[in-house]
Amino acid sequence: MEKSFYNIIILKVIIFKGGFFIKRIESTKNSLIKDMKKLKSKSDRYETGLFLAEGISIAQEIVTYCPKRIKYIFITEGINVNFDISSFECFEVTEAVMESICETKTPQGMAVCVKMENSSIDFEKLDFVVYLDRVQDPGNAGTIIRTADAAGAQAVILS
Repeated sequence: MEKSFYNIIILKVIIFKGGFFIKRIESTKNSLIKDMKKLKSKSDRYETGLFLAEGISIAQEIVTYCPKRIKYIFITEGINVNFDISSFECFEVTEAVMESICETKTPQGMAVCVKMENSSIDFEKLDFVVYLDRVQDPGNAGTIIRTADAAGAQAVILS
């Protein structure tokens, strides 16, 4: 059976700086990368119960405050991570791969695949809710969320 170029998936195991093993993905044709690309679609996010959070700061927040919800961590080659990710399934990816899975125009070098939390909110009991409609920049969303928290908001909803 003849192998075509497109059927070959490049996946290597390398040793990362922290002394743990990390897999390397160099192809946008990799099945995991194809699955991560699908998360750009709202219907696929809800179907899988997963979403992709982009950026080093948000990744650090997720690692710190809800590590049990992390499925995968993707890191662009050459990015230095100054927090512990050794207990997670991590992948080093090329810039092209990172750009293919992220929605931002210039990805910050790190993305985390996170399991959605199923929760229902009784809005009738809330006095102060902040709703963010299609905020594109994770930095802006983070600033608004921190401001909402400081102002006493009981919930922040993202579209």
